[in-house]
Amino acid sequence: MAHIEMLAWVDVNTSLTTQKRLSSIGLTLNVFSDLNTFIDYITNNATEPDSVILIISGSFGQELMPMIEAFPQLRAIYIYCTDANKHIDWAQKCNKIGVERVFSEENDLIVRLTVDLKSTTSHVCNSLSPSQEEFTRKILINILLLLTNNFQNCFCSRSCMSYILLQLADVLLRLFTRTKILVPCKFDTFLTNSNLKLY
Repeated sequence: MAHIEMLAWVDVNTSLTTQKRLSSIGLTLNVFSDLNTFIDYITNNATEPDSVILIISGSFGQELMPMIEAFPQLRAIYIYCTDANKHIDWAQKCNKIGVERVFSEENDLIVRLTVDLKSTTSHVCNSLSPSQEEFTRKILINILLLLTNNFQNCFCSRSCMSYILLQLADVLLRLFTRTKILVPCKFDTFLTNSNLKLY
């Protein structure tokens, strides 16, 4: 599995607050205000396949779509825009995007990106920074809120929390399998009783 070298964000309007939150994930964040500058940068500086994770606006993403296969450096692409529904049709046609990586809410983007990085990369942090600890604490609180069906207090959407719950279930099942611990309740019964729509 390739080492993730950087997180890139291509958008004309980038928020400094969001940049700070993205930087706290633990990857080097490079921000680009136009698509051509980004393309030049990864062509000249990112040589490893699957080494770049890209966050891009919907309009720039649509422009990049026909060229995506020409950039093996791109591991995954997250669309972050004001109107996610507008970009779902074309995004679902790309394996590196898909509907599960199109967001209009900052918290949903950051939660999904963080969970994806933890579960699919070789990027390892020996210790968490204070901002990473705080973010991890928020995710755990939201899982508890999700488990108690208290969605109005969650800091991200219900579908995003459903995704996190599935990731948690996967980790727990692997742990239980390795340690031969018996699960005291059936996960499918829980999902049925909690009326979650899974994505």
